[in-house]
Amino acid sequence: LQKALQIGLKPIVVVNKVDKLENNGQGLNLTFEVRDGILNHPKKCTPATMEGKVVSLSDRIAYVNHDIDDAVRAGVLKSSDVPESCRSRFGNTHSERINSMILDVLRESMGQPYVAFTPEAAREFNVLRDFMYENVYFNPIAKREDEKARGVVEALYSYYLDHIDLLPDEFTREECRSMRIQQGCKNPNPKDQLAQWTKRGFITLDPETQHYCKTEKYLSSHVA
Repeated sequence: LQKALQIGLKPIVVVNKVDKLENNGQGLNLTFEVRDGILNHPKKCTPATMEGKVVSLSDRIAYVNHDIDDAVRAGVLKSSDVPESCRSRFGNTHSERINSMILDVLRESMGQPYVAFTPEAAREFNVLRDFMYENVYFNPIAKREDEKARGVVEALYSYYLDHIDLLPDEFTREECRSMRIQQGCKNPNPKDQLAQWTKRGFITLDPETQHYCKTEKYLSSHVA
């Protein structure tokens, strides 16, 4: 449960960060129910609302089925590799599996204070999920792409730290400073860079929003 809560906290941190940037600094105005649904989205957690429970289970149904299709397309799996008991319960195709799972949840949950599979379907869904972890999520063929993806993200992050003027306008001076502190930069204040861009006429500070905005000069000089 502790690990699940840690997983749920990560998107909450992101939401709280975005909350300060959106709507001209007024935030997203997210309700308790929405935040609770995000925090308690992991499998071992229980959202406070029926809507949160629907979203949590729907997401698990969706990602398992989409991941099967992706694995088949990538050559990591064949459709026939899916356990026979799961194919017998849910079907052999993407649409059959989705339809079977949704109908099962509806039959079990209609008029009840919970959202769940029938016990039989829950067992087979767990079999399917365990199969995916063993044969796809931890498969060496699939995992070798992780380093490539990590490298792309790290390269993009480093690039935009050094090219802050190319970031969206909502990234203010304080946001740039925060990113550089996290990166361990000796001089996290991008004041000098911002001053240079302003002097060159590429960006200007909006007095109302305190956001650095790209100017027409910048846009015309960066047309592909």
